[in-house]
Amino acid sequence: MFKCIFFFWGLFLIAIAFGANAKIIVKIGCSNFPPYFNVENGLCLRGKGIDKIRELNKKQKKYDFQLYVTAPARKTMDFQNRKFDISLYSNINWGWDKSTVFASCIFSTDHEVFVARKDQVAGNNAYFDDIAAKRIVAINGYHYAFAQFNADREFLHKHFNIELTNTHEGNLMAVALRRADVAIVTKSFLDDWRREHPNLSPDLVESKKYDQTYQFTAVVRKDGVLTKHEIDALLGCAQR
Repeated sequence: MFKCIFFFWGLFLIAIAFGANAKIIVKIGCSNFPPYFNVENGLCLRGKGIDKIRELNKKQKKYDFQLYVTAPARKTMDFQNRKFDISLYSNINWGWDKSTVFASCIFSTDHEVFVARKDQVAGNNAYFDDIAAKRIVAINGYHYAFAQFNADREFLHKHFNIELTNTHEGNLMAVALRRADVAIVTKSFLDDWRREHPNLSPDLVESKKYDQTYQFTAVVRKDGVLTKHEIDALLGCAQR
């Protein structure tokens, strides 16, 4: 009798200890957005966003931040279906329902630039002024300032001569091979690409004006477990 009591009491204490140490799982959406998230063959393998998530997990013991792989075009739908809780390196103006999310403080910035062949621009700074007249390659599901942040395919095809793809590398190659006039890419991605393709880099030129300046925040579910104070503190921008 006493052995049974001690046995069940031991199990009870173990359960309490396990429950006390169990972390709350928080899913972070990962869609292809190099150099922040690189999705290959359905896996989120590398990028600054991966490094940031590792950092978030090291800074605290309450939450276990995990990746949920999605695609830019279905990201908001997956969020609405509660498949993940946070969009990192994001912005609240990129198609989010503001009644269901809040934005963290701004923890990083970047830019989006237009890229064309050097011989097309030929010193003409006005070349990038009339984007609507150009053959554009862009990423399906992205929200661009030149399109009023409207990512709807029908809208984009109606108002622009645009091809929507899934790879930034392919878009730059389309411009290099004269299959398109202009690509829109993230400045930090373009800088990395230039270093990796020194033979092609001199043929391309980027616009001096930006399509948009990224003010990166985390977009967080309002009815989730994280508060704005918590996410701001974890991202290290609460006191900026």
